[in-house]
Amino acid sequence: MRKLLLGAILLFSNLCISQEQQKDTVVVNQKTLNDYISNEDKFTGEKTYYSPTTTISIAKFVQRKSSNQYISIDVPGSTLNYGCYGVSILFENGKKIVRPHEKVETNYSDGWSYRAFFTPTANEINLLKSYKVVAVKLYIYDTDINSSEADDLLTAAKVMLSTPKIVKKTKK
Repeated sequence: MRKLLLGAILLFSNLCISQEQQKDTVVVNQKTLNDYISNEDKFTGEKTYYSPTTTISIAKFVQRKSSNQYISIDVPGSTLNYGCYGVSILFENGKKIVRPHEKVETNYSDGWSYRAFFTPTANEINLLKSYKVVAVKLYIYDTDINSSEADDLLTAAKVMLSTPKIVKKTKK
């Protein structure tokens, strides 16, 4: 009888411990570059990737031996302004990307919108991969980035953006 009781207690305690360990297990879905693929050219093999974000987005074009990556920012505006310059990105830690001479294009489709499209530097890539974006500004028009888009952008940046290797030239 004692052996039967002891066996039942051990079996019950193992079930409890097993269930407790299962509660603490968290499954993490790691995003990969293929989660962002948009197109693959049948002739050249070039692959195109886009982040799912709208206000500030990432585009990456991968060929056989090279890749190009770009940042696109779109904000609404209230009036027509032409010949505009100036891009600013504000991060949660107060750091900023400021490009005062970056060209801003004007478009009209159900209202005025402003757009900038540029290749990020290594330092800008590191900021985008490390901190959430809270606001962007093109020329005089700024907009806040909601928490969901900021999270999606940070995840996409960590996966899609690669820091370019800096090759030092040797003196001859």
